[in-house]
Amino acid sequence: MSDQTIKCPKCGTQIPLTEALTGQIEQSIKLRYEAEASAKEKDYQAKLKEIQQQTKELEAKGEAIDEQVAEQLKTKSKEIVEAERKKIIAEQSEQTKALEEELEEKRQQLSEANKKELELNSTTPFRFPKCSNV
Repeated sequence: MSDQTIKCPKCGTQIPLTEALTGQIEQSIKLRYEAEASAKEKDYQAKLKEIQQQTKELEAKGEAIDEQVAEQLKTKSKEIVEAERKKIIAEQSEQTKALEEELEEKRQQLSEANKKELELNSTTPFRFPKCSNV
């Protein structure tokens, strides 16, 4: 079988039959694998694009979530600050009220003391102290 040959229809060269068949088979297999490789490459590229798109979408969602969290944090911070401010104002108001009540009580005590002093002064005549130098 190794000595069988075929003649090339174009150039007339004698080619061993095994080389002719091998070449055709190799060419056929090469074309089939290249087509499969090309199809797989296209499939991988499509999947890669899909993954890249999903990555972009996830990043956008992540940024949106970060913005929401920042806004909620800002809102909560304002609420806490406002609540603390109101609490401090209420405490100061209570302290001020207590101090005003204490002041009013002291004024009343002073007023009563002044009245008693006036009463004492008006009921007892004023006497000059005895002076030893005169």
